Parts: sequence; C-alpha cells; structure tokens
Amino acid sequence: MMRNSIGNLYFKTAIVLLLTGMAAGIAMAASGNHSIYSAHAHLNLLGFVVTSIYGGYFTMFPAKAAGPLPKAVLGLHAAGTVAMFPSLSLVLLGHEAMEPVVAVASIIVFLGAVTFAVAVFREPKGSEGINERSKQAKPETSWWPDKSHEAAMIFGFAHYQN
Repeated sequence: MMRNSIGNLYFKTAIVLLLTGMAAGIAMAASGNHSIYSAHAHLNLLGFVVTSIYGGYFTMFPAKAAGPLPKAVLGLHAAGTVAMFPSLSLVLLGHEAMEPVVAVASIIVFLGAVTFAVAVFREPKGSEGINERSKQAKPETSWWPDKSHEAAMIFGFAHYQN
C-alpha cells in the first residue's frame, strides 16, 4: 500500500477540481449558456494548475513538505477554491448577494499563497550546515540516473550513449 504523501494529496485534490471544472465546461457547452465561464476558468487555473504546481514543489523538495505548513497551504487553497467556484458562478448568474462569499474565498486563496511563499522561503528543519556538508560530499560520476539510456530515450536524447 502506497503512503499518502502530501504531494500525492495535492495531486488528488487537483484531479478532483479539474474534473469538476471540466464538467462545468461540458455543462456550459451543452446548455449553450457560457455565463459562468469566468468561474470555470478560475476553477481550472486555481483548482488544477496552481494545486498541481504546489504539489509538484512539495514533491520535489520533501524536506519542505514536512510538518504542518504544507497541509495548511493545501487546506487554505482548497477551501478557498472550492468556496469560490459556486459563489462566483452565482454572482455571474446575477446573485450579487454572493459577492462577499467570493471576496472571503479570494482572501482565503490568497492566504494559502502567502503560506506557500513562507514554505518556499523557509529553511527546512535540520538544514543548518547543509552547505558545508554538501561541499564535503563526493561528487556524482554521472548526471544520468540508473538506467540512463532509458531516461535519455524518455527525454528525447536518442543520441545519448553509455
């Protein structure tokens, strides 16, 4: 059984939001009413693209994925995005009374982005002296991972030879 890492949770959230955004797009096309296209675009951009980027970052930098901060980013970002889509859709359909909900949701998404910035710029715990240790580390002999020929083919470097 695979452990549910924070990066994996980001990607699962992104996929659910992508499918929701795509369903909204299909519903707009089927009805011929595209009045909520802006909410649809917000959901796809914030819900899929930004959530995927956040998840990719925490996957690439596992030391920064430790602790409660990445979970706070996901909670704020997902809650704000999920609240924004229906409330913005209602505003676009003429229900101006939902504008405060859109405003609060936008602020929550913004706070998620600020929290993400804190996660990016903070030094992970236990990173003191990491530059000194890395200077003493033995250099790698090759920049290709194991099975480098397969990696070369995947990335389109067919001319690469061992």
